[in-house]
Amino acid sequence: MRAVTVREIAQRAGVSAATVSRYLTGTEVVSPDKSARIARVLGPLGEGAVPRMRAAANPMVGVVIPELGLQYYIDVLREIMDQVGTYGFQSVFIPACGNARHSYLDTIKALNLRGLILLDEDIPPDLMALIEARELRAVVCGGANLGYGGRVTAVHINDLAGGYEGTKYLIGLGHKRIAFLSDSPKSIGSGFQRIIGAKQALTEAGLPFHDRLWRCGALTDDAGYELCRQLLSEGQAFTALFASSDQMAIGAMRALKDAGIRVPEDVSVMGFDDLPIADRARPRLTTIHQPLKDIVRNTLSFFAEPDPAMLSAEINVPFSVLERESCRAIEG
Repeated sequence: MRAVTVREIAQRAGVSAATVSRYLTGTEVVSPDKSARIARVLGPLGEGAVPRMRAAANPMVGVVIPELGLQYYIDVLREIMDQVGTYGFQSVFIPACGNARHSYLDTIKALNLRGLILLDEDIPPDLMALIEARELRAVVCGGANLGYGGRVTAVHINDLAGGYEGTKYLIGLGHKRIAFLSDSPKSIGSGFQRIIGAKQALTEAGLPFHDRLWRCGALTDDAGYELCRQLLSEGQAFTALFASSDQMAIGAMRALKDAGIRVPEDVSVMGFDDLPIADRARPRLTTIHQPLKDIVRNTLSFFAEPDPAMLSAEINVPFSVLERESCRAIEG
């Protein structure tokens, strides 16, 4: 029996030759429907008729980097570098910021990738179209799936619960006027979910959510500084501040210090993420602990052991309130 070609298999299965190549090499995930059609064609042919193809020795996963200004992204990248070697494949970092924003799609097209790790949950339409066209497995590492369908998996904490528990912790310390700093909210994004959780905790405690105490901006220390400075310059009264990132919280602490306001004696400050900078801050920052090691481990495991049934999964990892020195109980 002569060996059939990849093109012949593709014609019989009604798929592209590239899809058959990916199926035979295992370098990328092929959808369950197409995999079944290829398997039905290969079955009657027998092993000797199937072309021998060598799978890539070190399949690659691309990590799309949206920006370099967030310490959270830097710490996730460091964790990926620490863990990726144990999974038998390589990672390649693909900047999608600055001058590279216009060329990163070409970089993805030129690489033979098993899939993509996305650090930003807000996926541009052109990147989403490429993911679907190439049948790439995509995992949002640390963010939500904003309705992208079956090609995207999300590994993250329950952000609504994180906002709820953080606010409930501050209420338990006696705080009734709490300022909130967050990124610009999306209807189902992580930042919006955290604010929804905060509102729920306030409502359960019989406390109002003050719109004037909610400010939005980038999740950076500079933004935290500026947003807190705005609150102070407007004379807004608050006894606690809950920021959606540790960087924001540390920036806010800097603004408070410049205004002669002590943390936590005058204002309690709480962050979100538990990055190494939270423990180095003075006072040491109370925060919502996101287990980056577990988030990255769950992300990488999708590429090590592809399971088509899990392509659209939302994987929640546990979080906790980590109490340090930047919050204190008050009376009344």
